[in-house]
Amino acid sequence: MNKPLIVCISFLCNRKNLLKMKLSFFLMIAGALQIFASGLSQTAEITLNLKNAPLSQVFQEIEKQSDVRFLYINEAIQDKLVTLKVEKSDITDVLNQILQDANMKYTLMENNLIVITPDVKTKQGITVKGRITSSTDNEPLPGVNIVEKGTLNGTVTTADGSYSITVSGPNAVLVISSVGFKTEEISVNNRTSIDIILTENIETLQEVVVVGYGTVARQNLTTSIVKVKPDEVPSAASNTISQLLFGRAAGLNVVQQSNEPGGLINLSIRGRGNPLIVVDGVVYPGTALEPDNGKIELQGVNRGGLSNLNPADIESVEVLKDASASIYGVAAADGVILITTKKGKEGKMTVNYSGNHSWVKDMNYLEPLNAKDYMTYYNQMAKDKYLYDLRMVPFGTIPAVLSGFRVPYSDSIIAATGEGTKWLDEVLRTGSIDNHSLSLSGGTEKVTYFFSGNYFYQKGILLHSDLTRYTGRLNVAFKLNRFLTLSTNVNASRNYYTNSGAGQQAGGSGSEGYGMLQAAMAYDPNLPVRLSDGSYSQFQVIANPVSLADVKDNTVSSAILSNISLDIDIIPGML
Repeated sequence: MNKPLIVCISFLCNRKNLLKMKLSFFLMIAGALQIFASGLSQTAEITLNLKNAPLSQVFQEIEKQSDVRFLYINEAIQDKLVTLKVEKSDITDVLNQILQDANMKYTLMENNLIVITPDVKTKQGITVKGRITSSTDNEPLPGVNIVEKGTLNGTVTTADGSYSITVSGPNAVLVISSVGFKTEEISVNNRTSIDIILTENIETLQEVVVVGYGTVARQNLTTSIVKVKPDEVPSAASNTISQLLFGRAAGLNVVQQSNEPGGLINLSIRGRGNPLIVVDGVVYPGTALEPDNGKIELQGVNRGGLSNLNPADIESVEVLKDASASIYGVAAADGVILITTKKGKEGKMTVNYSGNHSWVKDMNYLEPLNAKDYMTYYNQMAKDKYLYDLRMVPFGTIPAVLSGFRVPYSDSIIAATGEGTKWLDEVLRTGSIDNHSLSLSGGTEKVTYFFSGNYFYQKGILLHSDLTRYTGRLNVAFKLNRFLTLSTNVNASRNYYTNSGAGQQAGGSGSEGYGMLQAAMAYDPNLPVRLSDGSYSQFQVIANPVSLADVKDNTVSSAILSNISLDIDIIPGML
């Protein structure tokens, strides 16, 4: 099935990193345009009278009065203001005047496209040198990024932690960043030598990671573990935990096998088999809980596991890649995925609600022939087959003679034919997703609790493909004394599926195994959906695509996952 395009609203981006990525991508595009024009149009005369106007407004006014177009990054010019009064001036003079003060430059590309970029090569440029070390042991730090703020001008430190960078002027600001250390911004202030000490990012190092035998601080990890926090992933239209893991963990391969609502998503660690999945200490099945539909494979249902868990209930997902998974024995040979659900915290009751509505639309699909084109190409195919069967030119050496050939569709029939039936439009639709979650949490020194309920409904883009899910979760922890904590987790779910006739070819069924999409691609566009008597049209051995929506294949699955554990705190804070 064609992969759907999910439209939802989400803003999760870091402004500084976004500007760097935009500028990098912007300059890549500009670098790809290597064909330069000989000069700007000399017929344009620019008249401007602006006071403290944004640079973008100046560009818009110039575009209105000439045939040039500007390409620039908004963030790079948004703080540039221009005061200018010119009358019937040459466009090059105007550009030189407004860009010089703004510390920008322009490059003329073909078709009068003008690319605006920061000009870091100014007369006031100075070279700054120094050494970067760690605050903990005063050791030099190699590979640290040093970038002049607001530009693409940057460098990295050498093996001994030293660096050298030429900046635009004495008031430039250096942005210093490295993995595991806090990002620093240092003003040059007309200095030519600046030594910098970076401080470790304690929050990252102290992050608690779940392992097979408890938890451990990230700074104490000696094995390969990747942690994913679902709260940091846009989850508006994600119906399973597997969907949240796309591209989120190094070494975890996530492959979509079926695009139907709740369809199978294969997980594998470092290219091995299916990993062991453990939810709050309980081994969870990696395949669908509902039964398959036998050997007939009429509907080709291909559901996946983890479909009975609400992604909003997940606190974290840890991917154990090697020795850290050994506690689970042979079953963990292909790695382990640990899923930890949210727990209650001591304090007043907290009520959280989240809800969203998303639209799902099919991406540009392969466009089948309309009725007129279908008949035209069918005639050509029939002609080629006639020549091939008789070994005539160009398929043989016998001169082509068409006296015995009769075209299936005459020119008059083709001329009188319209678009015909667009079968893909008959079976595809605009889908939608509704996702609503409500949770209550809180507790006292002795008891903490977390309760959540979720309603999820997905209307698939294919006729008769829907998923409705109800889930409820209860986590309660009783602190019996200083050393003992009794915890219980219960997750109940009920899924309703209407399985579409998308299907897949079963072994040996050939064209009779066509599902709804395959039939829509292969069906004759000359035929209507229904005949005059109300019955479905028929085309050879291929089922009418719309008729497949009448096939009812509904699935209901219910599941209860529960766990009771007793934690013994032998040595507080350690064991």
